[in-house]
Amino acid sequence: MNVKKLDKRYTVEKTHSISSIKLIHTNKYMAYKVILLGNSGVGKTSIFTRLTTNKFNTYDNVATIGGQFVSLVIDDKKLNLWDTAGQERFRSLIPFYIRGAQIVMIVIEATVLSDTKKLTEEIEYWYNYANSQQLAIKHEYLLVINKCDMIEDFTIPHQYLIDNRFYNIIILSCYTGYNVPLLRISLKECVEKLEKMLEPQTFPDREEVSGSWLSFCSIL
Repeated sequence: MNVKKLDKRYTVEKTHSISSIKLIHTNKYMAYKVILLGNSGVGKTSIFTRLTTNKFNTYDNVATIGGQFVSLVIDDKKLNLWDTAGQERFRSLIPFYIRGAQIVMIVIEATVLSDTKKLTEEIEYWYNYANSQQLAIKHEYLLVINKCDMIEDFTIPHQYLIDNRFYNIIILSCYTGYNVPLLRISLKECVEKLEKMLEPQTFPDREEVSGSWLSFCSIL
């Protein structure tokens, strides 16, 4: 499969190593925090790399320790992507990175699709784990099934197709680049949905407020 070159609309900023807990404001964008969760070896770092460089690093097989993040702009939507460690011995660090996250990407390896019990265990473990953390008040979940190039049957259990906990379910391959553009679109749509939730309330004009206040004072 031919992988398209990185769209000019997707721009990558310098990777940072420090934690970013609160929303980051810039002159043009408000950054939305995205966290990748999943077992070790499911390809979280590969997704992280594909989204930011549109490349697959064949030698990137070293387990992530702690976390790392990079800023990504999709059209006018700015995202801070956080990659976290999947190994149990490093999971105690995840709460430091997940705090305030507005989009949670739960990453599952496609090879477990044939084992409904294992698939359910992984999804429910990470969903419940994330839900127990200090996420942003308004947040969205994406279920990402990676390494679809390793299987022939992409069938997703019906219970997850109708599961409204997830904004979208994306089956992709970081190795071939299959459906990575769909993941970008889903991330953008999640941000747009969150923006609508976070729209400021409409307040009356100053004169109307002043008039109401004067009327209240006159009653007293």
